[in-house]
Amino acid sequence: MLERIDMFGANLPMFNIEGRQKVSSVTGAICTIMLMCIFLMYASLKLVQMITKHNPQISELIETNFYSSDDNSVERINLDEIGFNLAFSVEGRKDRVRKDDAKYVKYVVRA
Repeated sequence: MLERIDMFGANLPMFNIEGRQKVSSVTGAICTIMLMCIFLMYASLKLVQMITKHNPQISELIETNFYSSDDNSVERINLDEIGFNLAFSVEGRKDRVRKDDAKYVKYVVRA
């Protein structure tokens, strides 16, 4: 019974044993079951983390004047001139409600 799920069984192309061309073992079946359990546990953990948005990773890379031959030169870009807008929002993980802290939030409205 266990030998049927052995994924480590070796194929014997020009040879057969008791009408079978694949040689399986109980040890290979146990290893297969153990690997499948480990794989399913890892996959379910990653699926739960993906669905609950647990532990997001944010990366940052700062390049200062990448094409310049002078390493000390820094080019400044005026974001108002190019019409660049950026907004951030923080929301609760469980209730999905936007969180504002009156001590740290400052609203600026320009016309």
